[in-house]
Amino acid sequence: MKVRVRGSGLTASRGVVVRDYITFAIKLSIDGIKDIFLLQLASVAALADLLIGGEGRPRLFYRVVRLSDRFDRLLNLNGALETAEAASDAIPPGAR
Repeated sequence: MKVRVRGSGLTASRGVVVRDYITFAIKLSIDGIKDIFLLQLASVAALADLLIGGEGRPRLFYRVVRLSDRFDRLLNLNGALETAEAASDAIPPGAR
């Protein structure tokens, strides 16, 4: 993997860019589907909390929010940036 830092931007070989783009596009699509699904689920959970929820009862809505947070961490949408930044740190200063 060939990644270098120039100024404030990252550079990478074309193969790395293509791989990271495809990975990002797939993850972004999955994230969009997740958002559509979770919007429906959150709406039902919030409505259920308002209609049948009593004081001191765990709220379904917050379970949906927690599920969304866990999925976002698993998906790691911006993982390509973290990988590129870590790889650029591994390049000796004289090679930049």
